[in-house]
Amino acid sequence: MKKRWLAILIAIATCLAVLSGCSFVKVFEKDVQVVLRNGEEYVGTYTVNIFNNAVVPEPTKAGYKFAGWSPKEDWTEGTDSEDLLSENTGLIRYDDVKDYVAGENQSVTLYAAYTAIPKRDLVIAWYNKETTSGINQATMDEFKTALFEFLTSKGYKPDTMSIDIRGYEGDVGTSCGAIMKDGDVDIMVGWANSNNLTNTGGMTEGVDFLENIGNIKIGSKERYIARKTDTELCNLVYDWIHVTYSTVPVEPEPDPEPDPGPTEPVLVIAWYNLPETSGLTQAIMDNFLNALKTYLAENNQTLKDGEILIRGYIGDVKESCTKVREDKDVDIMMGWASSKNLADKANFVEGVDYITNTTGIEMGGKSRGCVKVTDEEIVNLVYDWIISGGAKDALAPVV
Repeated sequence: MKKRWLAILIAIATCLAVLSGCSFVKVFEKDVQVVLRNGEEYVGTYTVNIFNNAVVPEPTKAGYKFAGWSPKEDWTEGTDSEDLLSENTGLIRYDDVKDYVAGENQSVTLYAAYTAIPKRDLVIAWYNKETTSGINQATMDEFKTALFEFLTSKGYKPDTMSIDIRGYEGDVGTSCGAIMKDGDVDIMVGWANSNNLTNTGGMTEGVDFLENIGNIKIGSKERYIARKTDTELCNLVYDWIHVTYSTVPVEPEPDPEPDPGPTEPVLVIAWYNLPETSGLTQAIMDNFLNALKTYLAENNQTLKDGEILIRGYIGDVKESCTKVREDKDVDIMMGWASSKNLADKANFVEGVDYITNTTGIEMGGKSRGCVKVTDEEIVNLVYDWIISGGAKDALAPVV
């Protein structure tokens, strides 16, 4: 009899535990409505709870990288905490939003948050999957040495430039997706042909890459290179890779006249390649160079390719000014600050290291200085054009 009653009591306790568990789950099984917005654009409404996540889109914004979803409408990098961002960019979990709902209001609005893409002179992506691409880190170290030697021969100072040679892992879809998400790659090395990039990689020809060339052997296999941007530096390096690493002889374009030898720069303009300080970026300086060529032509001062050199300098004020002084060929400096700032921080002195410094020049949305280092006729012409506002439109921020 005792055993029978014990069995009954156990059964009753089990039922109560199950019912209690169901009630406990019910308490926390609340649906939360998540409304997503990208600026003024409505993205969609999704439902999440402790058992169900929501797979959501990853929006894009030109010049920026998507950082995640935030309850703060104007989330700003460097000002707002990253704790206000969703843990995953393409997934909303209950844990991401539970702290933003209370009482009967089980709805929350999240906003797309972005971080600025760092501005670099050149970014080369390589396919870090040696079994497919034939390329490994040692290969790319040798490639970097050769690239820097080439750029030096063309009058560039690669050690002072922001050049990133970056490996991407995973299959074609994963690696191409990461490249598109980063949004700053100029050249791709080691992937396959256009059909593979579009059908498997998810890229669009003419949008995500501009051209694609095969028979390129940088490592142990013949692969393709793809050009993604149209800057002067990107085109120069892309053509060099094609000529240098093609397994099929590339006929150089015939010169209209005998090569007189390396062209010496007639005008060298240094710019402060620290965008957060100077406001200047490679895109702005590309626009400036085009406007400068037009202005010189209008004033009967047409220069050949290689006779104008626009060179970026990185580092703090002291480091960058020291490099300018060491190079000994700079005519004009753009993007630094006042004469006092140059003297105090870099011992870069007016009347010794340069002739004059005009401040209050709008560059990249900031008010900066323009320094005249030499006193040549063409230098004076260009300097006066800059400080008089002639280059203002060309130096405007690139959106």
